[in-house]
Amino acid sequence: MGPEPRSPTHQTQGKVQRSLSSDIMQPLAKLLTRQRTACATVGISKKRVFESVAKIISEDQLSLSYDEIFTHLIGREKLGSTGLGQGIAIPHCRIENCTQPMGTLVTLSEPVDYDSPDDQPVDLIYGYSIREPVGLKDLSHK
Repeated sequence: MGPEPRSPTHQTQGKVQRSLSSDIMQPLAKLLTRQRTACATVGISKKRVFESVAKIISEDQLSLSYDEIFTHLIGREKLGSTGLGQGIAIPHCRIENCTQPMGTLVTLSEPVDYDSPDDQPVDLIYGYSIREPVGLKDLSHK
């Protein structure tokens, strides 16, 4: 005998799970692409990590310049460390002409000091940039 037929409930649950999974993965696929992923990158320092993130994003998104991304990452980091602990950091910034949220995933060949709350070096980086909300830039200069 073959396997028992699946009940309509199981079939519906499978469709809902596939649909939910698809709904989650589509935005994620836009946020993090293969072109913005790098493994075993040489980091050496936190500054080099920011340089790598800025280079990866600017090479994929020509509307964003390397210098602009790098400057905004450094500016955000001056507000406080984006190190989470356990070897993970999420450097991020807001950029006025960023047309859509975008991320980059980088693993480092050797962990770097990152001023994380647990004082552990970082070797997994998820950097991202988002559009600066309209008016926020003007308010921040007053």
